Order: sequence, then structure tokens, then C-alpha cells
Amino acid sequence: MNSYPPVGSFIRSESTVDDLPDEVLEYILSLVAPYKDLQECSLVCKRWHRSVKNVIRHAQKFLHRSIVDFNIRWENITPAEMAPSITKRYSHSACRHDNSMYVFGGCTTTSTTFNDLWRLDLNKRQWVRPLTMGTYPSPKACASIVCYKEALILFGGWSHPSPYPLHQAWRLFSELHVYGIVSNRWACINTPTTPPAMAGHSATIQGELMVVFGGLQKTNVLLGQCGSSNDVWCFNLENQTWNKQTTTDVKPFCRYGQSQISLDDRNVLILGGCGGPNMMFSDVWLLSLTDPIWTWREVPVRNLQWAATYMWCHPACKIGQRVVVFSRRNPVSSRPTFSYHAQNIPLRIRLSTANVRVPPQEDDVPADVVNRRASEGLVEPQPTDRDFNVNGRHGVLGPRPAKQGGTSTSSSSGEESDGEVPDPSSSQPSPEHRPPLPDQGRINQVTCPPKPLTAASSNDLENAGPSGIGMAAFRDPSPVMKPGASENRRRQLESLRRMEERIRRLSRSGSGSSGNSIPPAARSNPTAYGNNVYISPSPSESKSQMTKNVMTMSVLDISHVLTDGCYVEWLCPKFHNASSGGPEEKILYTLIAGKGELIMFGGIQKDATSVKSQAQPLSNAANAVSNSLHFITAPRGII
Repeated sequence: MNSYPPVGSFIRSESTVDDLPDEVLEYILSLVAPYKDLQECSLVCKRWHRSVKNVIRHAQKFLHRSIVDFNIRWENITPAEMAPSITKRYSHSACRHDNSMYVFGGCTTTSTTFNDLWRLDLNKRQWVRPLTMGTYPSPKACASIVCYKEALILFGGWSHPSPYPLHQAWRLFSELHVYGIVSNRWACINTPTTPPAMAGHSATIQGELMVVFGGLQKTNVLLGQCGSSNDVWCFNLENQTWNKQTTTDVKPFCRYGQSQISLDDRNVLILGGCGGPNMMFSDVWLLSLTDPIWTWREVPVRNLQWAATYMWCHPACKIGQRVVVFSRRNPVSSRPTFSYHAQNIPLRIRLSTANVRVPPQEDDVPADVVNRRASEGLVEPQPTDRDFNVNGRHGVLGPRPAKQGGTSTSSSSGEESDGEVPDPSSSQPSPEHRPPLPDQGRINQVTCPPKPLTAASSNDLENAGPSGIGMAAFRDPSPVMKPGASENRRRQLESLRRMEERIRRLSRSGSGSSGNSIPPAARSNPTAYGNNVYISPSPSESKSQMTKNVMTMSVLDISHVLTDGCYVEWLCPKFHNASSGGPEEKILYTLIAGKGELIMFGGIQKDATSVKSQAQPLSNAANAVSNSLHFITAPRGII
């Protein structure tokens, strides 16, 4: 006789997580934070350890693929008001050690610099303020910080002057501090030989050396002059000694604000930077650490039309064989990113800056020089534009006339810097205001404080020496009138006047009851009333059409930089998802590589120079600086 289970009962099957397929287990582990939690998961058993290794490898692979495809995912975290959080800042220093990101210093729009150290727990996404001991560094911004073993190496920097007493100078620092992560203590390192005080430089760890390049330095104590440098300094982290490294004569232009990327222990890559007034670079240089003289080599750059813009204020980060830069949108057909005025630039400099993303005009550079540079592969040959338009040449728009102003120099004594130094962060040229080009040399000297060029000085720049050029980095240069520009401008104004008259006539003929005075017939068929009819949208339409200017991603392929061909190539952008969910355009932030992700912190909005005007309230200035975190990862898939 067959026996059946009682009614309402069921057979219970024992199942555990070990019964899950490997694919399901790896997908679950991929949702865990790729730091401490994932490390602890690898200690459960051999199977989990093997699955965690696969998750880490796949995360790196997916991130590399998403960067090449311009298909990334943004995760934005804004600190809560009541939670312990880091202060808003920009021009700070940041690096990652194990499962934490460390942030030091920075400044705000209220002329305040910090000397605090914060740690971001990447596993919990929470800020922690270490109660450090020892000799604290000075409050400063634009310093460099790198990680070596269990220590953080902080060097250089710049600080705002104190408000009282008045007429204090900016300060540059040559301090070198070491923060012990385990001991939680700062230590100041004093050596017999030290580099000059500097800020805006770049640094990387190459074996047992910290290699420092460029930066803004003081050049004349008595006259209060400062300028950028192209020197290379090395700090031996084992015996704690400085030395100035000898390099080849062919070297990059003097600059600051550049990105320095370590390819391996023997090769360093330098990208972009700002050489001073009207000299924003997008070139690439390779530094080979060969004994006894290190070798510089300019790397040909392909597809400059897809290059990142304003690389002096947008840091670059290496992910595998790609370098990622987030900056303002750069259309494929865009012109170079700064104004080019042949009247203000010596010919010898114009002929030697082929990779400054400013194609020389055919009337400024001889044809044989252009052909020679193109044959060397450093620049791509450009077709000559012989068609006149309203501005004289295609894509050339004359800048607004610069206001004239007086010049002044000042000098003051200080422990670290004896001259007044321009702000290398907030006072640097904004994307809309760019400075005149300084002369060439080891250090481009610039008289401080910032001052505009007068009409007489702009005409004498051809014969002026380096010390005679003012810091006009913060205004547009004097305009260069094109042939027929006045007549073209008159025609434009006449066309605008006729358009306004047509709109007024159409407004009087309409009812005007709906708030939009264009007749219904004109709204339904604008071509019947002429192509110059402007139909103003309703408030709801205007609100929906307002879009946030988000940051876009530019990718540089460096896989061929160490080959015999030696070149780098900007990838063709795919805008289908590269900027979706990203933050508003900002500058002077930090970009750090995490485990399977990129970490962006801080910064100031790109139009931050306008918040200093009296027309805007003070609250807008505070809102221009950010303490938000942004994590860039590959899109998450499904099983």
C-alpha cells in the first residue's frame, strides 16, 4: 500500500549559497564595494577567493572597455548637511592608498587656504578627519602629494595672503612634509639642497625617486617677478636628498598645471599645462630616465580636433593604456582653444609651438616651415582657407577690445617667497579669458601682480624681454583687425536692425494676449513671414530647453608611446552616454584612479571668475566651489 505525505505538508530541500553557479556568485560579489568588503569576501573559502579575483579582473576590463566606448556611469554623492564632511575647496592635493583617498589643503573663493588632511573611506563612502600629530604643513594649495609605501609625500604649494596687515604678498613654499599613515604623524624634512619654492608643479614616484617637473616659481626677489619653469628635480626617498636632474637641451616649454603620468619606473609622460599668458598647451612629452642624462622627446599627437580642452586646469588620469580627461565640451569641428594674435607673439616662438593647438596662419609662418613640421609628423597639414566671410576667415572671431589700465610692480619680503605671486588656481586664465604669450627661456618671468596691457605695451611686445611682460593672463589681448572688418560689422548691425523692425511690425499685428506677440500664422508657418522671424518659447518650453553644461570625457590612447613609432592618439568621442549624469563643468578638481572606478572630488565651476563681480550675491560665490564626490564606473550589466 502506497503512503502519501499528509495534506498541507511539503518536502523541504536544503540549499545554500554554495549551490549557486559561479556566474551568479560573481555577479553578487560584483555588487560589493571593491575595497575592504570585497577583500574580506576573498577570505571565506577557495571558491570565493577565486570568484573575487575574477570580479576584480572583470571590473578593470569593463572599465577599460567603457572608456574606449565612451559609455560610462556617473554616481554623484553630495555630503549631507549635518554629517561630518570636508569643506568645499579647489586646487587641493589628493592621492589614494589602499582603501582610502587622502585630500590635503586647497583654497576657497574667500581667499582662504587649508592645511587639513582628510581621508575618504572608499568602502563606506564616508569622510574621516584624522587627528594628526607632529609638524603640520603650512596652509596651501597647488601642492603635490604622492604615496610611497606607507607614507604620503607633500611638497611645495601656494597660499593666499592674510587679510591683515594689508598689502601682503602671495607665498610660495619649498616645504617637504612626510605623513606616516600608520603613525598618523607629520614630519618636516630639511635637506641642505632644496628646490626653489614652487606651486602648480607635477610629481610622480619612479622607483625610489620622486620626480618633480615644472611649476610656478619666483624669479626675481627685488622686482617681485615670478614665472614658470621646465626644470626636473628628484628627491631620493631612501636617503632623503634633493638633486637637480640634468636633461637634454630639447625640452618642453616652461609650464605649470600640467599632468604627469608614470608609465613605468623609467618613463614619465607630461600632458598639457600653461606656460603663462596666452600659452595653454595640449602637447605631450616623454621623459626617459636614462643615465646619466635624462632624455626628453616630443610625442606626435594625432586627432587634435578631439583633444581635451584647457588641460592646464583639468587633470588627466591613466587607466590601462588610456588617459582620461574630463573637461568642457569640445566639438569635433571646434577651433583651437585660445586666441591667436600674430601681432603680440614673436615669430621665433610662433614657429616653435607646433603642438599648442593653434595652427599658424599662412601669412605668419613661411610655407616651407609648415611643410617641414608636417613631414616630421608633429602636426597635421591644414588646408588653406581662402574664402572670406563676415569675420575675414572661417572660424576666426576677433576678441573684444581690452580695457587699458596702468601697470605696477611690488615686492615684499617673506620666508618662502620674496615676491608677490599670482594665484595659480583661481586667478588663472578662464576658458573665456586667456593671457599674452611670454618669451622663451628656462623660466618665463612675469611681473606681478596681474595687470592689463596698455596699447603702448602691446605694440612693444615684439621687442620686450621676458621681464617686461605683465601678467595679462586674465584678460583678452588687444584685437587684431581683419581686412574689411568694419564694413562687415556694419552690415551685421544693419541686418539686426531690419530683423528687429520686422519683429516689431509682426508684434503690432498680433493680438498679444498670450504673452507671445507673434501672430498664429507666423507660429504655424514661419517661412511665410520670412526666415528672420523669432518665435519666443513659452516659459514651460524655455525651462525644458535649459540644459546643464556637463563635463565630457576625452580619451588619449598611449599604447604606442613606448614603441618605435612613438605617437599618441585622441579617440573619436561618442557622446551617446559619455556626459549623461555627469557634474556641471568645473575646473581645478582632482581625478584619482580607484579599483575599477575613477574618483573626482572638489573643484570650482568654470565661470567662477564672474562671482567676484559686485552684481552677484555672495552666496553664488560659495556655491561655485564644490565638495561633491563623483564616481565614474562601467555600466552595470545583468545576468
